[in-house]
Amino acid sequence: MSPYGQPSGLFTTDGLVLTCDGHEQRIRWRGGERLEQLYERLCDRLHADGLGARLAVDAGSTKLTFAGLDERANRLARHLRAHGVRPGDRVGLLFDEPVHPYVAMLAVLKTNAAYVPLDTGFPDDRLAYIVQDAGVRLVLTISGLRDRFEPGGVDLLCLDEDEDRIAALPGARLSAAEKGVATDELCYVVYTSGSTGRPKGVTIDHAAICNFVNVAADVYGIQGTDRVYQGMTIAFDFSVEEIWVPLLSGATLVPKPGGTSLVGHELHEFLRDNGVTALCCVPTLLASLDEDLPRLRFLLVSGEACPEDLVRRWYRPDRRFLNVYGPTEATVTATWAVLRPDRPVTIGVPLPTYSVVILDPDEPRALAAGELGEIGIAGVGLAGGYLNRPELTERAFIPDFLGIGHNPSRRIYRTGDLGRINPDGEIEYHGRADTQVKIRGYRVELTEVESVLLQLPGIAQAVVETHHPEAGTTELVAYYSLRRDKTIIDAGELRRRLGELLPAYMVPAYLEQLDHIPLTPAGKADRQNLPAPSRPRAAGHADYVAPATETEHQLADALGRILGVERISVTGHVFEDYGADSLLLAKFCAVIRERGDLAPLSARDVYLNPTVRGLAESLPPAAGVTVARAEEPYRAGTGSYVLCGLFQLLAFLAYVAGSGWLLDTGFAWITAASGLGDAYSRAAGFGLVVFAALSAMPILAKWVLVGRWKPGDIPLWSLGYLRFWTVKTMVRFSPLMLFTGTPLYSFYLRALGADIGKGAVILSRNPPVCTDLLRVGAGAVIRKDAYFSCYRARAGRIQTGRVSLGDNAFVGEMTVLDIDTAIGDDAQLGHSSSLHSGQTVPGGERWHGSPARPPRWTTVRWARPPVAGSGRSSSARPIC
Repeated sequence: MSPYGQPSGLFTTDGLVLTCDGHEQRIRWRGGERLEQLYERLCDRLHADGLGARLAVDAGSTKLTFAGLDERANRLARHLRAHGVRPGDRVGLLFDEPVHPYVAMLAVLKTNAAYVPLDTGFPDDRLAYIVQDAGVRLVLTISGLRDRFEPGGVDLLCLDEDEDRIAALPGARLSAAEKGVATDELCYVVYTSGSTGRPKGVTIDHAAICNFVNVAADVYGIQGTDRVYQGMTIAFDFSVEEIWVPLLSGATLVPKPGGTSLVGHELHEFLRDNGVTALCCVPTLLASLDEDLPRLRFLLVSGEACPEDLVRRWYRPDRRFLNVYGPTEATVTATWAVLRPDRPVTIGVPLPTYSVVILDPDEPRALAAGELGEIGIAGVGLAGGYLNRPELTERAFIPDFLGIGHNPSRRIYRTGDLGRINPDGEIEYHGRADTQVKIRGYRVELTEVESVLLQLPGIAQAVVETHHPEAGTTELVAYYSLRRDKTIIDAGELRRRLGELLPAYMVPAYLEQLDHIPLTPAGKADRQNLPAPSRPRAAGHADYVAPATETEHQLADALGRILGVERISVTGHVFEDYGADSLLLAKFCAVIRERGDLAPLSARDVYLNPTVRGLAESLPPAAGVTVARAEEPYRAGTGSYVLCGLFQLLAFLAYVAGSGWLLDTGFAWITAASGLGDAYSRAAGFGLVVFAALSAMPILAKWVLVGRWKPGDIPLWSLGYLRFWTVKTMVRFSPLMLFTGTPLYSFYLRALGADIGKGAVILSRNPPVCTDLLRVGAGAVIRKDAYFSCYRARAGRIQTGRVSLGDNAFVGEMTVLDIDTAIGDDAQLGHSSSLHSGQTVPGGERWHGSPARPPRWTTVRWARPPVAGSGRSSSARPIC
């Protein structure tokens, strides 16, 4: 079977053990091999094949080749050794931005230590427990996250503070003496939800992770030319699917920006704009995308059951669409299936080197095909066990009583998931056998949430179950009863306390107070007879404040309908008080966009302004009921459309004919030279004349056809549009476009009518078209790939407007300035940002985002201020 075909199963051991047919079961790991060595060997192969410039990470303003990532990790590894990190140590990783985690993971492994991934979304108490339980020697982080740990609780190393010292270290790989001798095979420890109220650490050895990534790189079908989205925090093992498998396939990682989550419309825009061709995600996240992504050739879903309608929506014959399944204890993924709309959704068959057996839940006995039981997994991919939990390890990892081949640990992991093997030899998933569930792809032990509830004052009984308010959506419901001496507990206060003790995804969306929890005859909680939630989603805001403006009314109404809350207080916190999550947030933003009577919202807007009142105040002045009156689109007649196209065709033919005549004439004149010296002189003279003519033509055409550009509207396909199109085309094809970033380019723009100040530096090759409407102050800097064209197409018209940059202003890379925007003196607009029409960055301020806003959580500068009294140009100097 081709590795890109449909996997099929094969029974062994008297028809009780399922393996992957068509693939060798041999282990893809050699004794002593380590994960970082796989990456280093890949770098060497790419270099030998002449592919040394291939990107490993494309994070917008930060791009790293495979060799560049390796060198940064080598420098950091030496820095870690200087700070006392030794083989066998465990190093915590806590970051809120991309790139740092990739470098840090490699660096830790290069010192023969193991890493412990952490997440900024964990409560401080959970972080402290993990650090203590894992015996973390050092935590790598950044200075902005220093206060997440108690002073003296653990040693911290902030990469941003030591950046210069790290950069000064050698980038070559560490020698054997520098690395030290490995004391164990531990690669990383990842923490999952635990039934005792505390998370449990799963230990993954190099043999398991190296085997998995080699197998996945072999059968998944990710290619070296792919651009793979990376959006999951490294604290969850699904991120291995996003990071290590693509990297070791030679593909490029495209991480989501640090800070807010991307879902729905924002995620779609990010994937589309960044040319992502491969996506690994949970089905719930995929379901938030309303539109297809034509460039997406590889799609992998995992973490929860995949609905059949999602397969129908996203299947395409030319798209590799996989459904994979696996617990953390089996190193990320153990089974795989190719999804097609004409086949039932299953979790497929084991990956090569893995084996699956259906176990009797009550005794060590394997069940035959067709019988329902507990899914057991065997193979080299099994984890070492649970850190510091020998009894739990012994219960979950049972002896291999079947003698399964290629199972070096001689153990079988009992997953707690129910399944059966169907007549096609594939595994059907039938939910959990215990109280563990998946919430938005995260594994949650319901008893952990129950344990935390029972620790709160006044709670007598607590049971946590799931609720499905709509198809494909899973929410947590907390049922509780009160002690006799307690008559009432404020739901808002209860939710607040849970938020302090649990990650956001584990806080129940619904809080149901019952007189008593229903019990079975055996005295256990009768989960089957728990009532459906009778109250709206949990709201923690005690005092209701009514909307005061029309915009607040509209926002509160839309948010209430999405959350199922009757009254939304305009001062209530969307996340802390009303329990919204990223998927509900995507629906809210989509509803606002569909209404049309409010300015469009992004998820980032809500994260920055998490109350209805704050959100209403942050909307542009044009937002409100006036926006509902959509601009009437201009529609040109068929005759105008055809004549305009005909003129453009004739212009193109004239350009081709003129170019041919010019080249022919020049060639004839040069070849008529009397000698080599004469030919060289003629060629140089001819080239100079052609360069001067082609440079002057756009300037002459602009002044003859247009004169001075003015703010206004130009109907499409009209005579005015033809003049606009002709000038735009000639301006963009001028040979002076090769001189961006030089004074000659500024001279070119001035000749076209732009107001360019002294010492301004323009590095973008996207030239302005309506140049008379552009002002760039003295010393201003515009980075590459920025757009400031002074026009936009809208409602069947070309709309022209002013763009103004003050003295020493700064515009970041891949940033867009709409018409009628301005940036004040000494102001900065960050990378990958956009300034919408009517927005102005006040002098001295630093904004970023789309739409741009003043950042509330950072003091980052994208350029250094001018050096006073230096005697040089006053232009701001870029620093990133």
